[in-house]
Amino acid sequence: MLARFQQAIDAHGMARVTLHRADVLDEAGLPAGWQDHDLVLCASLRARMAPGARTVVMITRRSWETRLLIDWLWHAHRYGRRTVAGAFVAAGFGTPRFVRFPRRYGWLNRANHVVLAENPGETTGAGESASPA
Repeated sequence: MLARFQQAIDAHGMARVTLHRADVLDEAGLPAGWQDHDLVLCASLRARMAPGARTVVMITRRSWETRLLIDWLWHAHRYGRRTVAGAFVAAGFGTPRFVRFPRRYGWLNRANHVVLAENPGETTGAGESASPA
């Protein structure tokens, strides 16, 4: 998957975008130099985000389709909009913005939330936000 994403980055000439493989469940095992990123595609890494940096999260929404596929077949969780928004606020991101896939990929909107959130301030390194002085 990273190889396909790298091909797309190269095809669009995005020289400032770099990919790194990481186990997000082992934050302590991440290199210390991975700090102050402008875009993080995993909310659990908020402590490593630069102030004002954004994260994009796609998460399964509650619908009859996802009840069949996600809940019954995969035994995974589905989330309502309020639950997702509450989790982002509780994690210190503030109010997230829900967006939709473009028309070409509109069928994905039935089964997924796409959430944009911003790291509001300086991080203390422990995932907490410090108020600017």
